[in-house]
Amino acid sequence: MLIMNERKSNDELQEARKELINGIKEISSCAHISVKRMKELDTRPFHEAMKRKYNEEDAEERASELCSLWEEYLNDPDWHPFKVSTVEEKHQESIDEEGQKLKDFKKEMGIGAYKAVVAALMEIINEYNPSGRYITNELWNYGE
Repeated sequence: MLIMNERKSNDELQEARKELINGIKEISSCAHISVKRMKELDTRPFHEAMKRKYNEEDAEERASELCSLWEEYLNDPDWHPFKVSTVEEKHQESIDEEGQKLKDFKKEMGIGAYKAVVAALMEIINEYNPSGRYITNELWNYGE
């Protein structure tokens, strides 16, 4: 009976959370509390990197293509750019910065785009559904 009550309460909380997120999406984007799409790449660094290589028109198109490609990499469950280490008898995941794909990307696109990819990967490592690797909405305090 307790398990059933806990499950029912959890379902109610998740439904209320979804409603809250949907309501906050409609509020002005100037608010400190807003909805952030976790594991979504920040496209600005990709555009900046492409502007250094191409004219404005080509840069926009190439940045979109490159961003889409890296979103596919992020969603690929067969790509594991992580390493596991043991700290105080606990396993901790971190980004394997020595992985060839990330090293080549950093060298070719620069630190800004690299940091955008690493930020999305860190959100995968953290609590935002690492097994599914899909974009999720979270309430976010942009003021902090």
